[in-house]
Amino acid sequence: MKYRKTVEADQDIAEIYVRGADQFGVRQSERYIEDLFSTFELLARNPRMVRERRELNPPMRLHPHHAHIIAYLIREEDILIVRVLHGREDWQSLFA
Repeated sequence: MKYRKTVEADQDIAEIYVRGADQFGVRQSERYIEDLFSTFELLARNPRMVRERRELNPPMRLHPHHAHIIAYLIREEDILIVRVLHGREDWQSLFA
């Protein structure tokens, strides 16, 4: 399978990069983003490695990535990365 990202996920990734570059430096931020994209590829190859959270709306899967949570849906042809949120964000209310 392949992965696709929503506009919101792209915005999340851009914010993660900028915040990371400010706090940890450009090289570290680039490494983090590269690792994040590697995780997207892992999820695309193994989309069911994470259980579906049916209490969320819509039901989706949440995979931890260091300080962040990757929210994604499995579709027929691909997985859709819905959001990439910091673990401290109120992500539960976003998907309630």
